Amino acid sequence: MEPPSQTESFADKAVDEDGWFFTAEDLLAAAKALEPAMEGYWRLQRERAQLEDSEFRVFDYEPDVRGPYLMLTAYAIENFCKAVVMCDSWWLIFEKKELPRKFTKHDLLELLKRVGIPLSSEDEELAFRLERSAVWAGRYPVPTHPAHRTLYFTRARGEKVVPSWHREDDVKLAKDLVERVRDFVVKELEARHQAEINRALHPRSED
Repeated sequence: MEPPSQTESFADKAVDEDGWFFTAEDLLAAAKALEPAMEGYWRLQRERAQLEDSEFRVFDYEPDVRGPYLMLTAYAIENFCKAVVMCDSWWLIFEKKELPRKFTKHDLLELLKRVGIPLSSEDEELAFRLERSAVWAGRYPVPTHPAHRTLYFTRARGEKVVPSWHREDDVKLAKDLVERVRDFVVKELEARHQAEINRALHPRSED
C-alpha cells in the first residue's frame, strides 16, 4: 500500500474536528502559563498608583503580556468553533485542497454567532476585544491602518464605542467565556456524531 500523498494527509488532518479541538486546548495551556504574569502586571500597577505623584521616578520596563494572553485565548476559542464549522465544510477541503478563507480569518465575533453560541452584550464586547488582540494587538504595536475595523465596536443599537483595551478582570472574563464555548462545542459535536450514527444505522430508503 502506498503512503498517503502530502495533499491527502493535509486534507485528512484539516477535516478532523478533534485536531481543531485539542489545538484549542494547547493554546489555552499556553495562555494559562501567562496568568501569573497577568496578575503581576496589575499588582505592579496598583502599587505604582499608590506612589506620590510629586516625586519623579524612572521605572524599569516590565513586559506586558495582556495582549498576548487575549490573543492566545482568542485563537483557542476560534479553534473550538472551527471544530464545529468543519463538520459542514469538510467537502471544501477535499475539493480545493486548502483551508477556506473562513478558517484563516480572525472574525471571532462572527464565528461565535455562526456556530450559534448564545452571547450577551458583554460577551460580544469581550469577543470584540479578543478579536482585536488576535488580529493585531497581541503581536503588533499598531494595526495595519489608523481606521482599522477593530478600533471601534458597534453596539446593538448602532452606537460606536472604543472599548477598554484591557481590564483587570480579563482572566476571569476570558475563562468564563472559554468554558461556555467549550461546553457548547462538546454538546454540538456529540449531537452531530449521534446523528451520523443514526443515519448509518437507519438509512433512508430511496424512492
